Amino acid sequence: MAKNKKNKPVAQYRNGNLKSCIWQDEIEKDGQTESRNTISVQKGYKDAKSGEWVNFELRLFPAEAARLISVLQAAYDDCAIQRTA
Repeated sequence: MAKNKKNKPVAQYRNGNLKSCIWQDEIEKDGQTESRNTISVQKGYKDAKSGEWVNFELRLFPAEAARLISVLQAAYDDCAIQRTA
């Protein structure tokens, strides 16, 4: 079971309205406390109707982040090919 405590990110990276953080979480597994990293990706944008800022967040394990990078790169490459065609 995960311990409920507010922690700060180990590292943060920002580019425009995008932000990524590395989190170190402690979990209990088989009576032992283990540390694991997760990666959060946030996108901030202003809601067109309300005018309020909204933050969308996705939290991933490192292996999932690697797969996300792969599919995002493929989608980006496809868009780039379409623009030049």
